[in-house]
Amino acid sequence: MSDATRPRTHRHHHHPGNAPLPAWKTDPMSALKSLTRRRLLTACLAGAGGAALLAACSRAPGDGPSSTPDARSQRLSSLAAGLVEDMAAGDFASTIALADAAVSASLDEAGLQSAWEQAVAGKGSYRSIAGTAAEPMGGSVVVIVVADFDSGRVTAQISFDEEDRINGLYLRDATQADLARIAAGAAASTTPPSTGEHSIDHVVQVGGHQLTGLLVTPATGIEARDIVVLLVAGSGPQDMDETIGAAANKPLRDLADGLAARGISSLRYHKRYYQDPGADDGQWTLGTEVLDDVASAIALLRSSSHVAGYRIVVAGHSLGGMLLPRILASDPGLAAGVALAGSPRSLFDIIADQRAAQISASGVSQEEQDAELAAMRAQVEAAKAITDPQAEPVMDMPASYIASLNEMHQGLATDIAAVDVPWLILQGAEDAQVDPAVDYPAWQEALAGKDAQFQLFDGLNHLFMPTAGAGGPLDYDTPNTLAAEVPEAIAVWMDDHLA
Repeated sequence: MSDATRPRTHRHHHHPGNAPLPAWKTDPMSALKSLTRRRLLTACLAGAGGAALLAACSRAPGDGPSSTPDARSQRLSSLAAGLVEDMAAGDFASTIALADAAVSASLDEAGLQSAWEQAVAGKGSYRSIAGTAAEPMGGSVVVIVVADFDSGRVTAQISFDEEDRINGLYLRDATQADLARIAAGAAASTTPPSTGEHSIDHVVQVGGHQLTGLLVTPATGIEARDIVVLLVAGSGPQDMDETIGAAANKPLRDLADGLAARGISSLRYHKRYYQDPGADDGQWTLGTEVLDDVASAIALLRSSSHVAGYRIVVAGHSLGGMLLPRILASDPGLAAGVALAGSPRSLFDIIADQRAAQISASGVSQEEQDAELAAMRAQVEAAKAITDPQAEPVMDMPASYIASLNEMHQGLATDIAAVDVPWLILQGAEDAQVDPAVDYPAWQEALAGKDAQFQLFDGLNHLFMPTAGAGGPLDYDTPNTLAAEVPEAIAVWMDDHLA
């Protein structure tokens, strides 16, 4: 997702609110969504001794989290960890800005800073988040976050109300009970769910971070083919299923089972910043977020007895699809590549287009629109100019990440030229994140002369699910499943190109 003096950038899952989400660390291609954030802090701060600084704490949690955390609990756990990282970095203003009216009236930045300093006194420098645990209580969720310091640990207990507003924050020395709860929470959050009726699941660990994954082979009675597909998720701290929205839709799980039904094995895994939010000490790049673990996953497939000798196809969704040229160019032993709702264009150009559409539809005066557009375009150009990973952050992204994005985009033509395997480019015609009128033909131009096939699916959104007509991310709050025609199209294409 560092010491106490380093500026932090958050790895939060999306949630409703009024300020823009970080464009690069959220759900699939969420830099392109009209999502906003509202991280709100309310009552009940305490120092290391447990003395309440504000009254009216929320109810205390029970003995531990439920055995199977829901999507909301996972999202709020990530959010709570980010709040603690903010405080460890000395950023108290951003936390106070999230308070609701009642707590804003009784707590200011100085009070929060004083409570934090009392809680961490004598513990040395901040190291990382040791873990989180969440417990739903009615419509509320209570999260504990344990933070490691050089000479001790601090627990932040944060409760969220039905609207995902924080209605309690309590700081104390970490106890053995806290450590037991985060251990139980980690075990629950990384326990893979079943893929589906067509699948046999084999639990695996990917790379040096031991990312939990599922190697899926076809169920008994389904003839297995000698093909395994590595599923690469979109941007942000995604779980292996790419769970998204209030309905907790799971496009990658659906895709894995759909492929298994057609005799095709697959591998998917929790992304690094989902399973280990404190990894890499803020020095994030495309390598640390995606590419390094992709290389480890490919190595695992080559050594696995379940898929020994199988041809390996990489299928990337959203950001995973955008990275497909780099992934294929980096390993000439791969058999083919599939991009689902990716784009060969710069992420910053896509962000600019999406933000311009939002500004135009905002209803503010033309003068205000012009000012917002000018400010946004200046930020985009500043981001696109960054090559130094130590430069100042732009658009809430660390320069290390921006520089790696720019380097990848600048090397796109070279990467594509180096790839001599078949390509399949898929997109939903109702995609509100990656413009099918712009990004789909951009692929056709970029892959001219290559062995590439393109397919646009009527009525499907960015997740390759039938659109509910809600538009953009609101579409994902409707319970849905991946359209069966998508794995079918992939399987048919493989028949033609990998026979």
